Amino acid sequence: MTRNGADVAIIGGGIIGCALARELAGRGARVTILERKEPGAEASGAAAGMLAPQAEGLPPGPLFDLALESRSLYPAWTAALAEETGMDVGYRRAGILRCAFPEGGASAEPPRWQRARGLAVEEKSAAEIADLTHGAASERVRSGVFFPDDAVVDNSRLTRALWKSCELRGVAFALGKTVLRFAFSGGRCVGVETDGGLIEAPQVVNAAGAWASFDPAFPVRVEPVRGQIVEIEAPEPALPSVVWSHEVYVVPRAGA
Repeated sequence: MTRNGADVAIIGGGIIGCALARELAGRGARVTILERKEPGAEASGAAAGMLAPQAEGLPPGPLFDLALESRSLYPAWTAALAEETGMDVGYRRAGILRCAFPEGGASAEPPRWQRARGLAVEEKSAAEIADLTHGAASERVRSGVFFPDDAVVDNSRLTRALWKSCELRGVAFALGKTVLRFAFSGGRCVGVETDGGLIEAPQVVNAAGAWASFDPAFPVRVEPVRGQIVEIEAPEPALPSVVWSHEVYVVPRAGA
């Protein structure tokens, strides 16, 4: 099977793949997303949804600057997405509280270089942490750092909204397709070979995440990391912000 007519083929229907497809389609490009399951079925749908360039502890440099810029774009981007699709994606600038247990070896020392750059960084005492978490934090937590500008988004809702937006903008979806390798002609990539045949496109984007090394001729060094997520129904009042330690984090979902 050969599928023609796409300007761009995007491998992977997660948040990155769908967000890119949405943007390109909004600028007039004909886009096809190739996804072996359905959009958001893998890591994008199972993530915690934290927008945490400060709390993540990234060192100063281009990656931190890029993450900071991305965080700043989220309010307007998610508002436009909600207006287009009618779907609230749960964006909240809730802040992230990073706690340290004395016996855990993790430091609650605030990143002073962030503060020197004018970024919001707040040191918290045990009493302030108890107040901020409505008493839910362990009594063993003696100090912490609060990053009020870090935020959260409901990644499950976000993936569904992006999928709907892509459909509204005319993005084509080739679902249930496993991409096997890139297709080349005359030294240029002209599409991808799938288990259902060739899908042609003069531009191809690999947004397959943990499965990005699918083509043995062009391996991408990817090392997936397994995590565990448990969803619980917590008593009121709900935590107002994300609470994070060196072993675990708790992400409150508004209306979940």
